[in-house]
Amino acid sequence: MRLLNLFFPVLLTLAGCNIDGELAPAEIGKTTLEEIQLYSGTPSNTGCFFYGYRSFSVAPSGVTRGRIDLLHAYLRLHVTVRWDASVPASTNNLRMTLAGHYPVYRFLPKHTSVSPAGQEIHIPSRPEECQPGRRSIDVEMDISRQVNGEIIGFRLHNGDHPVFCLLADDKALIREIDLYRFFHTMQIELSGNICQEFDLQLVVDKKGNVNVSLAYVGDWIDGGVLGEGN
Repeated sequence: MRLLNLFFPVLLTLAGCNIDGELAPAEIGKTTLEEIQLYSGTPSNTGCFFYGYRSFSVAPSGVTRGRIDLLHAYLRLHVTVRWDASVPASTNNLRMTLAGHYPVYRFLPKHTSVSPAGQEIHIPSRPEECQPGRRSIDVEMDISRQVNGEIIGFRLHNGDHPVFCLLADDKALIREIDLYRFFHTMQIELSGNICQEFDLQLVVDKKGNVNVSLAYVGDWIDGGVLGEGN
């Protein structure tokens, strides 16, 4: 477990296992809280990490105590790809990619949500000038002739256009899928979503059309959690 605490007039906490992220260069006494950024420089998955933000006052004497609630500060996208008709002949060196992904956070929160327990939760923002990147993971076809993979990265926002693709030997096996349309059609709130964990199923028909659906429709939980059964 890696834990990063920053103390200003507020307490900022980032915690998680195997966090793949770096702090942008900062200079003590000059760099402001608004300028501090966390970014990921690798094209593979990040770790699953959590974000917390809280302002506080310190008493002249004694111990100051408080509670800070942590938010899932990552996107976990589990994708299953299967074919209704014949499977492509070439399935070597399979990779899943997600383009249109922004690998940077500002430390100040952008949105505030309320958890099912009634706790106020802050959601990190990102700089307006940041450029989208691409995640890429190696995957394999299983014995049932379908491909499963899990992409983990920074959170998505409502206006984002994350584009998914499955490749073999760097050639697309399916057409690129802009998941913006799926999230918009399903009315999934991304910017204020408390937990961005999605389990998607992509079915390719004989004409090459791709149908995108939730793998477990009955597992929807208010607040945006997907794929967690009771």
